[in-house]
Amino acid sequence: MSSHRFWIAGIIAWMFLFMSIPVMFSAIVIHAWVFPLIGLFAFCGLLLPGKHLIWLASFTCLAYALAVSYLGTSNSSFWLIETAIEISGILIGGALLRKANDSFQQYEEKFALILMMEQGLSIKSEEMVFDQMKRELSRARRYERHLSLVSIEPIIETSPKANSQHLIEEMLGRLHKQLIKGQLAELFTSQTKANDIISYREGQFLIMLPETDKAQAKAMAQRVLTLCDESLKISVQTETASFPCEEFTLSGLIKRTLKKPQTKVSLSKIREPLELEGFVPEMQEDVLQQT
Repeated sequence: MSSHRFWIAGIIAWMFLFMSIPVMFSAIVIHAWVFPLIGLFAFCGLLLPGKHLIWLASFTCLAYALAVSYLGTSNSSFWLIETAIEISGILIGGALLRKANDSFQQYEEKFALILMMEQGLSIKSEEMVFDQMKRELSRARRYERHLSLVSIEPIIETSPKANSQHLIEEMLGRLHKQLIKGQLAELFTSQTKANDIISYREGQFLIMLPETDKAQAKAMAQRVLTLCDESLKISVQTETASFPCEEFTLSGLIKRTLKKPQTKVSLSKIREPLELEGFVPEMQEDVLQQT
């Protein structure tokens, strides 16, 4: 059973038990104003961080004592037992609701991570968009327009792990790299135009920018560097290549961007830095020589 289902079941069981106490024991009376106090304690418990819950519980007990002193207690000889039941009911009810809320938040965070990883899978490989890139370059050559290619690669440092933990570390590393890929894919999608082409090759993103000159491509790369470092806390390195000032063929543009990048931002470090397995066939050298 999932943890959030367990805590929800606990809340329901507690509610029925708490409300059935006066039915099972007719001599015990529970004040009606206790139930709004339970709701107030639970609501405040959802808003405050965990370290403030002790103060909240103390404040709730003080509010209960003030309510008892103002409204009075029952004339039953079991008033001490009634008080203990009411205070316990308030604290237990609020604690159960808080635990259920925390479990739901953990579930939402895990679901968000899965969606982020799926975002990375939506980026096509370089091989799949190669023909589209050829068409864009042919159009730029035909109409004498600028075109640029930007490569962006996350900086991932490898570190040796114990042999006994190799399999676990490898799995965690792959999941973490998929998460980084998804975060970067979402960022690049939001920072590019509809006619820009985003692809992925051997740990690097390749972004083709039609009608973009060298200066504009460098400005775009710098903007991405800043966003990655400030928003995602991920260090990346970039390289740019432009047509026609630097290269005339698509294979030349790709080769230039796949060199060791020169632009770096290393303010942040990435944990779990193991590489993902993957292979993309090499591009043919002569695909554009006919033009």
